[in-house]
Amino acid sequence: MRIMVLSINYWPEETGIGPVTTWRCEYLASRGHDVTVCTTFPYYPQWKVDHRYRHALWREEKHHGVTILRSRAWVPARLNSVKRILFETSFLASNLLRALSARTPELLLVVSPPLGLALTARILGRYWRIPFVYDVMDLQPDAAAELGMLRPGTFLRTLYGLEGLAYRHADLISTLTEGMRQRIIGKAISPHKVTLFPARSDRELLLFQGGAGGEIFRRAHGLEGKFIVAHSGNMGVKQGLDVVLGAAALSRDRTDIVYLLVGHPHDGRMPDSGVCEPGQRGSPDRWPIRRRDCRVSGRSVGARRKRRPPGARSLPPHANVRERASLRPRTLGRIPYTAKDGI
Repeated sequence: MRIMVLSINYWPEETGIGPVTTWRCEYLASRGHDVTVCTTFPYYPQWKVDHRYRHALWREEKHHGVTILRSRAWVPARLNSVKRILFETSFLASNLLRALSARTPELLLVVSPPLGLALTARILGRYWRIPFVYDVMDLQPDAAAELGMLRPGTFLRTLYGLEGLAYRHADLISTLTEGMRQRIIGKAISPHKVTLFPARSDRELLLFQGGAGGEIFRRAHGLEGKFIVAHSGNMGVKQGLDVVLGAAALSRDRTDIVYLLVGHPHDGRMPDSGVCEPGQRGSPDRWPIRRRDCRVSGRSVGARRKRRPPGARSLPPHANVRERASLRPRTLGRIPYTAKDGI
């Protein structure tokens, strides 16, 4: 089957939606399908186009059996709401043109976000008269409304309108977790239309494995004998990291506990706990770590994932820190900024 995938993130990006979509596409190609991905040039999480693509407008590549059609989008150096809208708009325009330049597929797989790809999917689905699968990685309108990122009004209604357009016209809706699936069904969508495409994970990174590499890392950064509580990944409004920093403030007298935030803030600033003055215990200090150190520590300090308690509220995976904070997440990531408390 000829399958076209529309996604704003793809290989060689190492975090976020990109690796998940890459694995799925390469799996489909390994099963004999003709897979084409329409995407932009790699930019995430640095929000800077990879130097190998810096001066290109269009490019076609082949990687692990998948054809990759790239087109230019404007990537802002510093992100805010207006610049994000302009960025996504530029991607949607170039991505639509790039898709129309390719051979007509038999199936369209659309990865959201951005939510605007719902409109692209509707246009291409009708033009080519083919079915499309709408793959929901992030419940953007829900997260924006519940976290206070957007106030009720015209723009939020527009986002919900785009979401509804995609849900109504998609032949199949897929998402990551049962909680997200129930959210979609709760928007008057038939349960038979919504399925799960869980994200792949590296099992080795979820197991506790002691070793010399971890001891070297702990000694190098003063972590011997410390209990580590860590967040690894995006560091923005959705992540609710004030919860983690608030926990650090409440446990400021526990010198045996270290809080690590491993990632890169979207705006270049560390999160503010709202309860600590700079320099006090419980407030974040910036602490650079090399990538190779973090790869070692991912196995050695105890990277473990715990199940959500039954009935817990579901937000997108990177937006549910408020639930995860109570479970004491313990993992280290691979991006070179860390906040620590109690060292």
